[in-house]
Amino acid sequence: MTEFRVMRKDNLVPSIIYIVIGLILVFCPTSTMRTLGYVFATLLLLCGILMVYRYCTKDVNRVFYGNELVYGMILVALSILIYSKVDSFIAIIPMFLGIVILTSGVSKLQYAIGLYRSHYRGQTALFFLAAVNMILGLVLLINPFASMATLVIIIGVSLIFSGVTDLLTTLMIDRKMKKVQHMKEEAGPIDVEAREVEKKDE
Repeated sequence: MTEFRVMRKDNLVPSIIYIVIGLILVFCPTSTMRTLGYVFATLLLLCGILMVYRYCTKDVNRVFYGNELVYGMILVALSILIYSKVDSFIAIIPMFLGIVILTSGVSKLQYAIGLYRSHYRGQTALFFLAAVNMILGLVLLINPFASMATLVIIIGVSLIFSGVTDLLTTLMIDRKMKKVQHMKEEAGPIDVEAREVEKKDE
């Protein structure tokens, strides 16, 4: 449960960032690729800062687990590099965003498989969301759009979809975990020692 609370906290901020940036792109489809480059750099910067913050606020007994500081610093450095040389990165920005969105879909697929293996309900909807998410990511990787405005809108829609479904996935898993915890609390501890004493008396 503790690990899931950390995951829930980590998913919340990036999801909101995806939605906000996606809305900006959808309502400003005439944005140039340079603007899109700055948006992408900002996305990396915010995610990097979040990972560094997570490392700095992590429990002292858990600082040796995970590589949040390393990944966070890499993302911050990469965002600074894109800010300084945005023209060099313009052509590969859709591919990078496609990878981000595809990764979001794969993570949902992982949760869906986990629900299926644990015999919980909701895995069908999660499988569907994961499939759509991965398709959007693949579309951006292929980038078949001739119009820049169309590409920007598709990127915006994909980010919004990823952000919203990430939030829904987190809430769904959270509800399942709380239900399991509640069932464990209702069952209560098993008094093994008392049973062993009874057997000896017999």
